[in-house]
Amino acid sequence: MTIELHLIADDAGNHEGFLGIFWGSTLVPFQVLLGTIGKSYFNSLRKATAADGITRVEQPVCNWVVSALGFALSMAIFVCVNVDLVLRAGWPGDLAGHARDDALAVYLITGVQIGYPVLYVVEWLALRSTALPEDEYPAALSSGKDLVIAVLDGSSKAGLAVYAAIRAWRA
Repeated sequence: MTIELHLIADDAGNHEGFLGIFWGSTLVPFQVLLGTIGKSYFNSLRKATAADGITRVEQPVCNWVVSALGFALSMAIFVCVNVDLVLRAGWPGDLAGHARDDALAVYLITGVQIGYPVLYVVEWLALRSTALPEDEYPAALSSGKDLVIAVLDGSSKAGLAVYAAIRAWRA
């Protein structure tokens, strides 16, 4: 997905970015890995509860540091890759024709992708506000998260596929 977005951005404005297609696409798997580490740790860092008679203690500081560091590094990669894409595409208002369409597609898809980290922050806040044991996950939260991910995936990944098909057809 990142490679295709870089190609579209380069065709749109052909402006200088700071990462390039190689680094932009190489960093994304590390972004996902670090984000998963951070998200997994964050989700397990729940309030101590004694609802079922078992007293749980707060997580050690090390777990908080690992989760915060993983999430922060993932967000840094996310921001760098998406800013690079937007810089490469240029401002859609300054372009004309197909180049404007390409730049607008890059802006829309990178804009939609902001929903992923927002979703995980909302999930973490919701889990921290409940008194459920750490091995339980609210069904409503799970369903809502799955619905939001479906919308984000459908609009970013499927949207890019549809745009790439339209773009190939018009050429």
